[in-house]
Amino acid sequence: MKSMENNSQPGQQKPVRLWPGIAIVIIQWLLRFIVPDLFPGALVAGAFSGIIGGITIVIWWLFFSRAPRFECLSAVPLTIAGLFLTSQIIDKSLATAMMGKMFPVFSIPVMSLAFVAWAVVSSHLTAKLSRISMIATILAASGFWALLRTNGMDSEAHPDFTWRWATTTEERLLAHSGVIKTAAISDSSDPGQLRPYFNDFIIHNEDAFGFDGPYLTCIDIEKGTRKWKEERLENSSSLPIRICFWCFPKRVSWLL
Repeated sequence: MKSMENNSQPGQQKPVRLWPGIAIVIIQWLLRFIVPDLFPGALVAGAFSGIIGGITIVIWWLFFSRAPRFECLSAVPLTIAGLFLTSQIIDKSLATAMMGKMFPVFSIPVMSLAFVAWAVVSSHLTAKLSRISMIATILAASGFWALLRTNGMDSEAHPDFTWRWATTTEERLLAHSGVIKTAAISDSSDPGQLRPYFNDFIIHNEDAFGFDGPYLTCIDIEKGTRKWKEERLENSSSLPIRICFWCFPKRVSWLL
């Protein structure tokens, strides 16, 4: 009897080695989201750490996880397919933000966390339920991005995510006044168009802030007239909106 038990052991599936995946995703999220808040100079390194963490998760899963063959071989192509298909249907604000890098920079850490969480939970499931839940997790972690859009970033480079169907800032602006048109805002003394270089206007205390050519401009929403404008630094339109605000601390320091 003892000999039979020993002979059956080599054919048994060893449990999934979870601790490396858990450690990787914890480090990934610390470097991606916590460290840049504590050390603003680490923002770029944090963005790359999220992608590198995702690659490390793939290496762990394929070569060191001891996962069942089906889950091991199918998870990576399913994840790539899910993220690619989602990238084709996400809102334009997500697709173009950060020079087209916002979606991978944020979706990869989210997918890594969701996948490792599934691996932990599925260790207690049957093989069939494990496979079904794996597919559902990958689809949910990638597909939910199609429900979001972004209104840009704040002064700390944090994205302003919202539901894709939520009212945009331009729509709220038009709802406040029938005089203001997002395509052309002018007054009698200095006609011109308000052409914002960023995703949205900024509204504060019934005033709209945006760029009119090379000028930061304040518009009275109710009257539809320009209250003031100030020249910004040359070529600052290519910088994040927080940089432009630093050029005018007297006017908009309360926005930071």
